Amino acid sequence: MRRTYITLSYVSIAWHFACLITAQRQPSIQSLVVIGDGYSDTGNTFTSTSNHWPQRPYFRGRFSNDQVWSELASPPLNVPLLMYAYGGCRADEVTQAPNVTESLAIPSITQQVEDFLAVPPDRILRALVVIFFNGLEFLDDPEANPYQMIRAFRESIYRLTRNGVHNIILTTLPPLDRFPGARFDRIKQDRLRTVVDAYNRQILSLAAFFAARRKVVLWDIHRVFVKAMEDGTFPVTHRPCIFHVPEGYASQCENTDDYLFWDPVHVTLHMHRLLAKSFIQQVASSWPDVRVWGDI
Repeated sequence: MRRTYITLSYVSIAWHFACLITAQRQPSIQSLVVIGDGYSDTGNTFTSTSNHWPQRPYFRGRFSNDQVWSELASPPLNVPLLMYAYGGCRADEVTQAPNVTESLAIPSITQQVEDFLAVPPDRILRALVVIFFNGLEFLDDPEANPYQMIRAFRESIYRLTRNGVHNIILTTLPPLDRFPGARFDRIKQDRLRTVVDAYNRQILSLAAFFAARRKVVLWDIHRVFVKAMEDGTFPVTHRPCIFHVPEGYASQCENTDDYLFWDPVHVTLHMHRLLAKSFIQQVASSWPDVRVWGDI
């Protein structure tokens, strides 16, 4: 009887340690949650507008000519993609979708955070939450206050960390003054340079502040854009592949891979591939236990 008891005890101890080892081997990231705008949206705005916006030649509800960085990056990381981003959204204000008959609200980035926090807690714990804010609203209103947006994002990050999120990636703004949407307005370009510089300094400080408590990482997409604009990857960086005309859209490009920009503010598949590769490198260096499966 005693021998049986001792044997069972050893089995229990072995099972306990096996569970601990299994738990330790679980990757720190088990899902990719993307919050953001049209650079990340894989069809949320398109679906919510009953497939009215964006229309062709945009690709299947993406604000590009093909897939976007978020869906390109998910398979190599071997994690499911949970998409909360909406094309046309603003940082902290609800907006209305254009080109639709009825009034339709597009959730802001801060509202997308709240929508994510409504999911069951077990989907939050090991999620990597990416807040990809590209700052396109500054192109519409260069006088918008970047510090106000930083304050709104600070509160959203507080909400995420208080609710159990351990892994967060924030982004810098790209060089908006070099986008085709600002090409012919020198005053606007000067203002955008000032806004982008101010925002990027603040988001760097914000990431450093939260990094003392959680794994909060800054992904420098500004650097990715500048490199792509200057290293010869794209023969055409100063004008978009398509532009809007009263009848719809007109194209001025034969090979989209030559163009960085698909429209005056959104980028082509080629640029999205570069963003996805940069993102995977960022994840691999910041979370060494995450294995990368293949390439894009």
